[in-house]
Amino acid sequence: MTFALLKERIKACALEAVRQETDAYLEAVIAVDAAQRLIEPLESLFGRNNHLVADSVSEVSRTLLEPFGGIQPGQSLFCSQEGSQFIFAMFWPWQDKKRVTLKAGSVKLA
Repeated sequence: MTFALLKERIKACALEAVRQETDAYLEAVIAVDAAQRLIEPLESLFGRNNHLVADSVSEVSRTLLEPFGGIQPGQSLFCSQEGSQFIFAMFWPWQDKKRVTLKAGSVKLA
């Protein structure tokens, strides 16, 4: 899997807004129902075992995610290491329970 493929799958979903987009990062707002429909395609890219809740994220992953706001209780994460790249997609639910901020990116490992 590449980050470009991940971004393509995410952008095929009904995004409400794109907040930021670069070659290695995408941040968007998505309705909860659209986010739920995105789970299966993400599981097919990352694998079911790479769909984590905040409590089960490794310290290494937490450190890599800090520049993007980190991962907190109530949030979920898809992540995978592809060669020297750490690729991720995080779901940050809003308090209104109607929307989710989706942060996806690729970080080069040292």
